[in-house]
Amino acid sequence: MASDKLEAAPITLHDLLEGEKEFRAPVFQRRYVWAKKHLDTLWEDIDAILDGEDARRFLGALVLQDRSSGLAFAPKSYWMVDGQQRITTLYLTLLAIARSAERNGDVELADQIVKRYLLNQSGQNRHRPKIRPTNRDLRQFAVVVSSLETEEAELPEGFGEESEKMTQAYARLEAEVANRVKRGGNGSLKTLATALLESLGFVQISLSDEQDPHQVFDRLNDAGEDLGTIDLVRNVVFAKFGDEYQRAESFYNTKWRPSFEDSLASNIDGFFFPFTLAHEPDTTKSQVFSTLKKRWTTAEPAAIFEELIEFVSPYKALVVGEALETSGLLADAIARLQRMPAPTVIYPFAMRVIHAALNGTLEASRAAQNLALIEAFLVRRSVSGFEATGLHSIFKDLWKSTQGDPHKVLERIQTSTIRLPDDATFCEDIKTKGLYGRRLTPYILLEYELGLEGARDRLSPQTLRETMTVDHVLPQDYGLHIAELMSKKTHENIVHTWANLVPLSGPLNSSKGDRPWSEIRDDLRTETVFATTKRLAERQETWNADEIGKRAESLCRWALTRWPRTP
Repeated sequence: MASDKLEAAPITLHDLLEGEKEFRAPVFQRRYVWAKKHLDTLWEDIDAILDGEDARRFLGALVLQDRSSGLAFAPKSYWMVDGQQRITTLYLTLLAIARSAERNGDVELADQIVKRYLLNQSGQNRHRPKIRPTNRDLRQFAVVVSSLETEEAELPEGFGEESEKMTQAYARLEAEVANRVKRGGNGSLKTLATALLESLGFVQISLSDEQDPHQVFDRLNDAGEDLGTIDLVRNVVFAKFGDEYQRAESFYNTKWRPSFEDSLASNIDGFFFPFTLAHEPDTTKSQVFSTLKKRWTTAEPAAIFEELIEFVSPYKALVVGEALETSGLLADAIARLQRMPAPTVIYPFAMRVIHAALNGTLEASRAAQNLALIEAFLVRRSVSGFEATGLHSIFKDLWKSTQGDPHKVLERIQTSTIRLPDDATFCEDIKTKGLYGRRLTPYILLEYELGLEGARDRLSPQTLRETMTVDHVLPQDYGLHIAELMSKKTHENIVHTWANLVPLSGPLNSSKGDRPWSEIRDDLRTETVFATTKRLAERQETWNADEIGKRAESLCRWALTRWPRTP
C-alpha cells in the first residue's frame, strides 16, 4: 500500500543528476523566471565554497514526484514539483562549465560533465537532456543545449521564443564562469564543477502517488514567487495538446495569448474567481483551480478558450471600463459600477447579466435594471453604514436563482440579516449618518456632481474622480467660530454627514484650512473643477446647522430619484 507521507533525504547536485534520469517541469509549472538577483544569490553561495568560507551551502528543498513508467531500460522520470528554477539554473551552470572546458581544450572535463550530468547515455532517452523545462521554454532551452560540441543532444520539439529569460540567464552564467576561470587559472573549471556537484546541498522531498502535487506546490510556494491561477489554467489547457507542439504554439500565439492573456493583462488572476462562481456558485477561492480542472476534464482547448473568452469583455467592462457593443441605459449602468468601483463580490452576477445581454438571452433594458438595482443596494447600504462585506452568499448564486429577473433579484438580495434600506430609512440616514471616510463616499459625491447641469461637458468622470478630494465645508475641529454657531454636540452630529461634504480639487483643499465660511466662501467661488462646490459658495450667504439641514433635505430628494429601491 502506497504511503501518503513525505519522504525526505539530504542530497547533492551530484546525487541528483548522476545516472539515467529525466526531470520534467509538470504541466502546472510556470516558465523559467530567474533574473540577475536570483543568479547573484546563487553565485554568492558558490563563491563562499570556492573561497573556503563554507564547506557546504544549503539551497533549500526540492520536491519531486516519481513519474517513472516502470519500463525496462527507461530512465527514472521525476516531476519537479518545487525547485524547478534551482535545478534548471544549476543544470545550465554545469552546461556553461562544460562549454568553457570545450573552449579551453579540456575535452576530458567537458566529456565527463556532459555524459555524467547533462545528457542521458543509454536506453530510449539516449542523448536527451536530463532536464526538460516547460514547453514554452523548450525552444530557448534547445538554443542553449545545442551549443555543446562534445556530444550532440537530441532535443524535444517545443515552442516559445529563442531568446528569453533562460537564454539571458545562461549568458550571465557563462560570463560568471569565465570570470572565475580568469581569476583561478588552470584547474579552476574542475574546482568550480566540483563545488557545484559536491558542496551544494538540498533536501529532496519525494511525493507518493497519493499526494496531489498541485496542492503541495501551492503550500510550499507561499514564500516564493506566487504561482498564479493563470499558470495553472494555462498548463491544464496546453497539456491537452500532448506532443502536438506546433498546434499548441499556433493556438497560443493566435488565440490564447492575444485574446485572453494579453487582453486581461495584469487583471487576469482576478478574473478566475468570479468566472468560476458564475458557473459553479459553491466554489471557494481556494477551490477555483480544482473546480475548473474538474469542469474541463473532457473539454478540448478550443472549447475551454471559448468559454473563458465569453466572459472577458463583461469582466473588463466592470474592472477597467472597456466599452462594449451596447449603449443607452445598460452602458450607463455598467459605467457606474466600474467608476464606483463596485466590490468584486458582485462580479459573478454582474458578469452573467452583461453576458446574457450581449448574447441576446436577456433584454438590455432588464439587464440595466438589474445593475441599477445592485448599485442602489450598495449605495443605500453604504449611506446607512453597511459596508460591502458578508454579501458573498447572496451574489455567488444570484444569477442561478433569478436568471436576471429584476423583481426576483430584489427579493433575493434581502435576507434576515442583510437589508436594503427603505426610502424613509435612506433619507433619515442621509441626514444623520456620517458619510465621511466610507468607501463609496467619493462615488456618491461624484454622481451628484455629474447630475448637475453642464458637469459632463467639462471633464470626464474618470478625470473628476482622480482630481477630487472630499472636503468638510464646516471644519472638523470645533473652533471658536463654530462655537458661535452651534453646540459641540450639534457639530459632532452633522460635521461628517453628506450635507456638509463637497468635492474639492486638491490645491484649493490644501489652502482652505479651518477658516470660517465668511473667509473661505470667496475661495470656493473660484473652484473651476467641481460645480457642486462653486454653486454652494455662490448661493449660501451663511453656513450653519439650519443650512446644513436644508441641504440634507435637498440631497435626500435627489438620492431617492437617483437610487430608487425598486427596479
